[in-house]
Amino acid sequence: MGKFLDDSGLSYFWGKIKAYLTDANLSTTDVTTNNASTSKHGFSPKVTAPASGNLSVEGVANGETVRSDKLLLDTTTPSTQAFSDSASAGTSLKAARVDHKHAMPAGSLIKEDGTNKAYADFVYDAGTLTITLG
Repeated sequence: MGKFLDDSGLSYFWGKIKAYLTDANLSTTDVTTNNASTSKHGFSPKVTAPASGNLSVEGVANGETVRSDKLLLDTTTPSTQAFSDSASAGTSLKAARVDHKHAMPAGSLIKEDGTNKAYADFVYDAGTLTITLG
């Protein structure tokens, strides 16, 4: 006669397996064989902490096949805009911080008609444009 486990035996062994399979009993390594890619499910890559002031996320850029850390926010200062700058969609994959601020050129708009000079100073601060006519 063959030996087999009935429902209570299976329940007993399953209880032992679940009790043993805890985070405390797992060990990890730097083996990347089973990391996730575009061709297979798998584990997440090892975490790399970014420098102070930066935020990185796990992602896949166009043309890549494996996830990696991507710098989402950095500490680069935005460029100063000039009055004659053209609009541009941009190509950076980095996000802008909600509180970032572009500098505006300081200067005057000057109109000369031969006899008088009219000018206006433009000051933009905290969402308010102030125009002083002189």
